[in-house]
Amino acid sequence: SGVYREMTPPEQVPLDIVCLEQLGEGLVARALPKSVDEATLKVFSKRPLVLSEIFRTLTNLGLDVTEEVSMPVSLPNQRRGHIYQFETHATTRVIGALAADTARVVDTLRRIEEGRSCDDPLNALILEGGLSAREVEVLRCLRNHLLQLRTHYNVETVNQAFLRNTSATTAISRHFSAKFDPVLGDDRKAALDARGKDVQGALEAIGSLQDDEILRGLAGLVNAALRTNAFQKPERAVISIKFESKNIPLIPS
Repeated sequence: SGVYREMTPPEQVPLDIVCLEQLGEGLVARALPKSVDEATLKVFSKRPLVLSEIFRTLTNLGLDVTEEVSMPVSLPNQRRGHIYQFETHATTRVIGALAADTARVVDTLRRIEEGRSCDDPLNALILEGGLSAREVEVLRCLRNHLLQLRTHYNVETVNQAFLRNTSATTAISRHFSAKFDPVLGDDRKAALDARGKDVQGALEAIGSLQDDEILRGLAGLVNAALRTNAFQKPERAVISIKFESKNIPLIPS
């Protein structure tokens, strides 16, 4: 389209074509860093996107959208495509993660589009904490169990505790993976010891009493977990975790 020709420097065109050729696999994206805290994010889609939804998705990933341009394109065999160009602003850490591992963002966008992942503020852990969309789904499952135990907390309170303490939340998530991910095999004991130490160190650095209670409750659930289907292949749509109830630590009211 004319908009595309006006907006796109020639050197970007070859990789844009590569992305358009991959649309058969679902949404595609590429990031173009502009500075330590700014980047252009291009999202390629076969269908028009609802801007209010994609804005929410990007905000939940920790990206502040400052400008957006929609560019329709004509594809071979009378097919149509759409390129959305977002100018984004975020912390240096988030922009660095976006540029270094755009594949995680693509995986998240595809999962949300297909209904395999939720679109909520915990997705900020994908870029800020280095977790995958599937690992964040496991955290949501653990969070929901925690809310059944601590009924005086609501979802927003627990979400914000997770996000304020990214290091602890990420360490607990990786401890869960070390406990159950079958790819570890004979390396599991060493991984469990290392991840357990990471969790203890991260918990000791928490400065808020309420956040400490919430994150220690999360860590206690991981310690009490017996088995899960979170790592089954093909992937299960619903995550389930079985706990040894007597090993779940009591958290004072």
